[in-house]
Formats: sequence, structure tokens, C-alpha cells
Amino acid sequence: MHRLLRILVAGSILWGLPAHGAELRIGLAADVTSMDPHFLGIAPNINMAWHVFDALTHVDEDARLIPGLALSWRAVDATTWEFRLRRGVRFHDGTELTAEDVLFSIERTFQVPNGQFRTFTQRIVGKEALDAHTLRLKTATPYAMVPYDLNSVFIVSRKAAARSGPEDFDSGRAMIGTGPFRFVRFARGDRVELARNDDYWGAQGGKSAAWEKVTFRIVPTDPARLAGLLSGDLDAIEQVPTADLPRIRRDARLQTAQKVSWRTIFFHLDQQHERAPGLADNAGTPLARNPCRD
Repeated sequence: MHRLLRILVAGSILWGLPAHGAELRIGLAADVTSMDPHFLGIAPNINMAWHVFDALTHVDEDARLIPGLALSWRAVDATTWEFRLRRGVRFHDGTELTAEDVLFSIERTFQVPNGQFRTFTQRIVGKEALDAHTLRLKTATPYAMVPYDLNSVFIVSRKAAARSGPEDFDSGRAMIGTGPFRFVRFARGDRVELARNDDYWGAQGGKSAAWEKVTFRIVPTDPARLAGLLSGDLDAIEQVPTADLPRIRRDARLQTAQKVSWRTIFFHLDQQHERAPGLADNAGTPLARNPCRD
């Protein structure tokens, strides 16, 4: 269930359901625009990818780096990182995860037209597989953030994703991962359907999914999302309207959960332009020059 929580904790969540069941129906506030894990790096897409795919490293709730598909990693020298993969991890089609799949996934971030995940791999200038479960990555200069950056790079099947574009992931042809759920169906603007992966490697540590099937329904308006929950059409929703929280918390049928987000929202003062439109004194007179440049 830990991956499902990842998509729900962006704001308040609200649900009324048992701890386990055959199907979980979740109302999402924003649309999933692509299932390709190396294409558009926006929150709805990334959150969905975490259910089907996995990364070499994970980051826990305290921002500490922990093992993912990579069981261990080390800096061989100032510009070389070595990763050792978990053995016995299998993709949804039954093929075993190897270092070649990882190298392919890293290279694919550069090949997807207009892909946004090369941000996390652009420091890598060389890569090689030492054996089926060991790989090394080279950077041009010392760069300590390689293991952290690779937490954002999803590993796909080389066999399934070779010569595949975003449309092949949307159709399901290339949607072969190692995550806790298997892809079933994607209907943009409507829903994403997933089924539990009973062979998920994380199940060995008690991380198997609680539901056999999960349906994410796109319900962008707050009133409709809440109405779907109250009517029983949905089991859980995200982005609960703040104005409705007091009333909702009084409903014994429902539970709410909140979590502090890593996202930092801030105002950036314009220190670049000599004159900044909109800057004025207390009387409303536009300032002749930008005081933030002093």
C-alpha cells in the first residue's frame, strides 16, 4: 500500500473503505497525461509511474536514501559509481531485471523526444555493465548526487521498450515494469486501471499491495470528487476541499489523512531587471529602479 499513499499524500486525503479488498477506486484531481515514465515529469504522471515501475534508489520520509532495485552502491573513485542490483527481480512479463535494462533506461532518457528526465542523467558520461547484476556509471566531474538523482529515473524493460515511444506506453505495449502493480488500461481524461503484481519483489518485505485492482478516476472538480466519495462511487479522493474539512471530519463513515509535503512554495524577488513592472512605493507611484538590485 505504500506506493498508493505516495500518490495521495500531496494534500488531504479522504476515504471510507476497509483495509483490504478486491478493488480500490480513487478520485484524482489532475489528469494523467502520459504513461511513459521518461516523457513528461509532472506530478500525476510520476505518481502513476511509481505504481508500475521502480527506481534504483528510494528516498524515505526523512529524505534518507534507501535501497530500491539497487541493493547497494558505492563510489569507486571521484567520478565512478557502482551499483549492485537485487537478484531475482522480475518484470511483469516474467523476464529478469539485469544491468542492461538499467543502462537502457538511462540512455532512453536522452532519446525520448522532449523528454524531461534527462535532467537526472545529464551528468552521466559513461556507463557499463560489469555483469548481469552490477553496473558502473561515470561522470565528467565529481558529483555526489548520482544515487539521489537515480531515484527519479524509472527502470523499464529493454525487451519491451526498445524502439518504443510514449504512445506505446499509453497503449500498454511497453508498460512492463517491476512495480507492485501491472498496467491494465489507460483512458486519458477518464481513468487508469492497474492490477496487483503478485510477484512484486517488495512483497518479500511485507510490501505487497492490499488490493487486487486499483482504478484511478480523473475527477478534476472538487464538488464532483467529494460527491463521488459520499455516494460510494469512489473509495478515496485526493485534494480534499479545505472548506469541507470540518464537516467531513464529523462524518463517522470517513477518515482523513494529512502529511507534510516536500514541496517548497516561495516568492522569488526580481533581482535581474533594472526596472520591475509592478513595483511601487506606499503611495502607489512606480519606482524608478528596482531596489532588489541594491
